[in-house]
Amino acid sequence: MANISVKKGSIIYKKDTAITTLSRIVSGKVRMEGTFGEIVLSENDVLGVCDLNTMYHSSTYIATEDTILSTCIFKSLENLPTFLAENETFTLA
Repeated sequence: MANISVKKGSIIYKKDTAITTLSRIVSGKVRMEGTFGEIVLSENDVLGVCDLNTMYHSSTYIATEDTILSTCIFKSLENLPTFLAENETFTLA
């Protein structure tokens, strides 16, 4: 797990790209732009979690302010229980 800094306006994930990591917002805000509109995500939201069934991003994620993400490699939906056990930061209530 690594924390990464993302500058305002930076694209974090592009629509239709494979999910290889999951990222939780530690601080900052991210706009999720998809087919059905957009929403602003903030602290403790996880980017890409709604697309684990396909393993491809259905939205583009753009930092709307300087943002810090906690990012971990994610291999497959079948690996989710192991992933959560090893990365407790993603199981925050």
